[in-house]
Amino acid sequence: MNADELLRRYANGERDFRQANLSGADLSLAILREINLSRAKLAGIGFSQANLTRADLSRAILREADLSQVVLREANLTAAKLVGAYLSQGNLEGAVLNKAKLTEADLVGANLRGAKLVGANLSRAVLIEADLSGADLSGADLTGANLNDARLFGANLARVDLTRTALRNSDLSQANFFEADLSRAILQGAKLVRAGLSDAILSEANLANADLTEAQCMNADFSRTNLKGANLTRVGLSGAILDRVDLGHANLTSADLTRADLTGVDLSRTNLTGAQLQKAILHRSNLVQATLKEANLSEADLTDARLARAILTGANLVQANLTGVDLAGVSLQEADLSGASLIGAILNQADLTNAKLVGADLSGASLYEVLVQGADFTRACLTDAFLDATDLNGALLTEAILPR
Repeated sequence: MNADELLRRYANGERDFRQANLSGADLSLAILREINLSRAKLAGIGFSQANLTRADLSRAILREADLSQVVLREANLTAAKLVGAYLSQGNLEGAVLNKAKLTEADLVGANLRGAKLVGANLSRAVLIEADLSGADLSGADLTGANLNDARLFGANLARVDLTRTALRNSDLSQANFFEADLSRAILQGAKLVRAGLSDAILSEANLANADLTEAQCMNADFSRTNLKGANLTRVGLSGAILDRVDLGHANLTSADLTRADLTGVDLSRTNLTGAQLQKAILHRSNLVQATLKEANLSEADLTDARLARAILTGANLVQANLTGVDLAGVSLQEADLSGASLIGAILNQADLTNAKLVGADLSGASLYEVLVQGADFTRACLTDAFLDATDLNGALLTEAILPR
C-alpha cells in the first residue's frame, strides 16, 4: 500500500489499516485521527506534522520514522518500536507508550504530559526540554538518556533506571523516584523540591547546586555523591547512606538526619541550623565553620570530629559523645550539654555563656580562657580539668566535682 491509497481509503471512511506496510511512505501533514495502524510496518515513514490523535499504533514498527511535530494525543503506541525515531516537538500528551522501544529516539521539546511510559526503553534517548509532567515512567529504562532542562513535575519514576542520565537544570519537583537507580546521574542545578527519593540509589551522582527542599530521601544511597552547594532545607535523610558524600557549602537547615551515618563526611561551612541529628554518627566528620544553631545532636557521636570555629549556639547536645573533640573557639552559648561526654575535650577560648552542662563529664578537659557566665555545671565532673584563666564566678557549680 502506498500513501495515496491509504489517504483515499481513509477519506472514504475506512479506519482499519492494521498490519499495513507503509515503510518509507510520506504522510506529512496528513490528518489521520483514530486510524488503526497496529502492527503496521512503518519504518522510515514521514509523519511530520501529521495529526494522529487517538490513533492505534500498538506494536507498529516505526524505526527511524520522521514524527517531528506530529500530533499523537492519547494515541496508543504500546510496545511500538521507535528506535531512532524523530519525535522532536511532537505532541504526545496522554499517549500510551508502555513497553515501547524508544532507544536513541529524538524527543527534544516533545510534549509527553500525562503519557504512560511504563517499562518503556528510553536508553540514550534525547529528551532535552521535553515536558513529562505527570507522566508514568515506572520501570522504564533511561540509562544514558539526555533530559537536560526537561520538565518532569510530578512524574512517576519509581524503580526507573536512570544510570548516567543527564538531568541538568531539569524540574523534577514532586516526582516519585522510589527505588530508582540514579547512580552517576548528572543533576547539577536540578529542581527536586518535595521529590520522593526514598530507597533510591544516587551513588556518585552529581547534585551540585541542586534544590532538594523538603525532598524525602529516607534510606537513599548517597555514597560518594556530590551535593556541593545543594539546598537540602527540611530534607528527610533519616537512615540515608552518606558514605563519603560531599556536602560542602550545602544548606541543610532543618534537615532530618536522625541516625544518619556521616562518618568522615565533609560538612565544612555547611548550614545545619535546626537540623535533626539525634543519634547521628559524626565520627571524624569535618564540621569546620559549620553552622549548627539550635540543631538537635542529642546522643550523637562526634568523636574525632573537627569543629573549629563551628557555631553551636542553642544546640541540643544532651548525652552527645564529644570525647577528645577539639572545640577550641566554638560558640556554645545556651547550648544544652547535659550528660554529654567531654572527657579530654579541648574547649580553649570557647563560649559557654548560659550553657547547660548538668551531669556532663569534663574529666581531663582543657578549658583555658573559657567564657562560662551563667553556665550550669550542676553535678558536672571536672576532675583533672585544666581551668587556667577561666573565671568560674557567675557559673552554677552545685555538686560539681572540681579539680584539686
